[in-house]
Amino acid sequence: MASQIPSHPSSAFSLKLLTEPDGDDVLAFERRNRDFFAQWVGDRGDEWFATFFDRHAALAEENRDGTSLLYLVRDAGGGVIGRVNILDVDGDVAELGYRLAESAQGRGIATAAVGRALSAAFAVGVRRVDARVFADNGASQRVLDRNGFVLAARPCEINGLPARLYQWRRD
Repeated sequence: MASQIPSHPSSAFSLKLLTEPDGDDVLAFERRNRDFFAQWVGDRGDEWFATFFDRHAALAEENRDGTSLLYLVRDAGGGVIGRVNILDVDGDVAELGYRLAESAQGRGIATAAVGRALSAAFAVGVRRVDARVFADNGASQRVLDRNGFVLAARPCEINGLPARLYQWRRD
């Protein structure tokens, strides 16, 4: 599997598998966008940032092992502007998660990046991808819809608490 999914010539971003040397860039991205992401999924807390590099190394290992496809979305200058994670690609059903910097919103980047990552997942044998989105996150719902997901119409939980979080599915 290639570590780089080529960009279309007119694209303003590339999608690259996360590696251990990307840690500083990813941490800077997460810190820059901490408040923005917290409004959608809650704050990860200071402990998450303090133990970031251990977790990052484990994620890079998942890519090496082929158990997940964890991508960085980089702008034309090479800066990290997003992440697309497809977890558990070594089974029939994988789970999608993604986040895009506040500064990169509204340009179709999330839709295109998710589409490229899905293509890679289906190419390695994944048959279904699930995603969870809060009911009031219309932008993420549009990303999923534009990538062929359908609303599975059942509420989910997050961290064991009831939430207005809905399951989406793409076969």
